[in-house]
Amino acid sequence: QQLPQASFAQFVVLASSLDDRDEIRRSLETQIKQLLPQVRTRVSLLENGPPVGYPLQYRVSGEDLNLVRKEAQQVARVISENPNTTNVHLDWGEPSKIISIQIDQDRARQMGVSSLDLANFLNASITGSAIEQYREKRELIEIRLRGDKAERVEVASLASLAVPTANGTTVPLAQIAKIEYKFEDGLIWHRNRLPTITVRADIRTNLQPATVVGELAESMDKLRAELPSGYLIEVGGTVEESARGQSSVN
Repeated sequence: QQLPQASFAQFVVLASSLDDRDEIRRSLETQIKQLLPQVRTRVSLLENGPPVGYPLQYRVSGEDLNLVRKEAQQVARVISENPNTTNVHLDWGEPSKIISIQIDQDRARQMGVSSLDLANFLNASITGSAIEQYREKRELIEIRLRGDKAERVEVASLASLAVPTANGTTVPLAQIAKIEYKFEDGLIWHRNRLPTITVRADIRTNLQPATVVGELAESMDKLRAELPSGYLIEVGGTVEESARGQSSVN
């Protein structure tokens, strides 16, 4: 599953024959690796039936986000060591840089600034607030009001943002809030209400996913044996879907 975001792009290429399709696929894989080595890419065929995505998948679930990520990285390491796998990654991606603003409620009240007022001010200053629409023939263009570029681009300038107060004066943001720069997971998937990271991989050869899962079974069992209580490592992907389909037939 992939959510729309600025860092993700997808193209569909139509070929005139099966031979052309396979040739285009090989060519794209080679050229993309050469031209965009820093980008994670995948060239795959459109799936028939219910979409599975990556053929090899392991889900790691548990309460603590940091521990789930740590165990998922261990699973990814084990998968990467298998010569039949490629393109191993986590579906959470890397933690995102964020700015955390902790409001000093007592001081903010003394200055006549509510949490809602401050949130609206920061949203308008950094993201922009829609104030009107301009019509260009059949198109409506949104007009947004936001702060100066230097205030939006330079993180260091946030502390000096002039926050309006109830009496008509302004106060620097740093006087009523603590600004921290840190990392957090921008996307957290859940399964059965538990934070869950899926470790995904492609298979380099013509082997079936079940064969590769069998090759990894011993190593995965060792990782499971070391997990704290309440944490899980489960097989997903093609193997899980095949088992589900087989059980419905039986």
